[in-house]
Amino acid sequence: MIFVTVGNATQPFPRLTTAVDQLVGEGVFGSEPVFIQTGSDAAFRSERCEHRPFLSEAEFQSLIRECRLLICHAGCGTLRNVLLTRKRPVVMPRRKRYG
Repeated sequence: MIFVTVGNATQPFPRLTTAVDQLVGEGVFGSEPVFIQTGSDAAFRSERCEHRPFLSEAEFQSLIRECRLLICHAGCGTLRNVLLTRKRPVVMPRRKRYG
């Protein structure tokens, strides 16, 4: 399973969620399920990926432990949780110039 998280920031991160959804549509991840934690991006829609805005801390940590691949923003809370599990995330930092 691939887990994508944008964290709990109040700013949406459509650059990340849209990019992953497009990769799923192109078959990059094969038939592997992709779960996206979308945060405050109320506009995000996908028929290819399971997604929810926010997760409990227990759900979040469980998905990090269970995933084969983690794609995330560069938030300190997310990175701290990832490092505790010794996973190596793919990180897309937020950039002000992209909104």
